[in-house]
Amino acid sequence: MFLVRASSFEEALEKFLDLGHRREENYIGSTGHRGAVRFAKIVSLNVLGESAPDGMAVCAVVLPDDGSVVTVDSPLDPESSQPGPSI
Repeated sequence: MFLVRASSFEEALEKFLDLGHRREENYIGSTGHRGAVRFAKIVSLNVLGESAPDGMAVCAVVLPDDGSVVTVDSPLDPESSQPGPSI
């Protein structure tokens, strides 16, 4: 879970897309196999507002596996994400 400061939903979405892409990486695992950290989509995006109190608790929930198989070479399109509020 990440927090960004933005003046609009659209600005926040752009910041999260940039943040997600910057965290992508490729690597070779201990068994010699190629691996990757890939950015698939933004699931939810909540506006906390200016009145969010100091120390406000936020949490993340692991979503159930949808059964899809994603490989290192699977095409992903996080820009097509249409996140809604989780609260």
